[in-house]
Amino acid sequence: MKPLKALIGMLCLVACVEGNGQGFTEGFNKGFNEGVSQDWLTGNTYAQGSRFKIGPVDPQYPRANVTYATSDFFHGLQVEYFGPGGRAYLWYPGNERAVTGEWTAEGNKLCFRYQANSYNPVTGQSGGQWECRNRTGALGGLISFVEGDAFGLKSGLVPAHDLRTCKLPGDMKLMVSQMKCLPKG
Repeated sequence: MKPLKALIGMLCLVACVEGNGQGFTEGFNKGFNEGVSQDWLTGNTYAQGSRFKIGPVDPQYPRANVTYATSDFFHGLQVEYFGPGGRAYLWYPGNERAVTGEWTAEGNKLCFRYQANSYNPVTGQSGGQWECRNRTGALGGLISFVEGDAFGLKSGLVPAHDLRTCKLPGDMKLMVSQMKCLPKG
């Protein structure tokens, strides 16, 4: 019970301090370039002027030939390359290989179909069927993007980086004020 109370206390402290409009990272930024800051809890680096971004990270989401990072409390941090021709390559926390699939977007509908032998641990569903969601809702979990296949996910391999730490990989920068991810260890 004590670790849970400590975690709740820490989250309350972070929420209270972040709520002051000044940000909590300002005392921890020595040595960073002007306009770039680092979150002391996750280690994520925030892009210049975008830490408290208003509006969607990429209003044109989804686009082909772009690698997106998304985050939520259920799946944690995920990175996915949206390839040309509707191909998708998902780097899921804890996986040693990218999950291949397809994506399509029409109007406010964003749909995915992943390989039949894949498994979604949150929903308990196997892959192979199309699953659609509201594109506007999906935008809420979008936290960063880079042009191209930044991590070579199309090869099926994933980098030696543990997404369960909630740290963005490589040169990706957090482009929103909050990241809905708790480190899992």
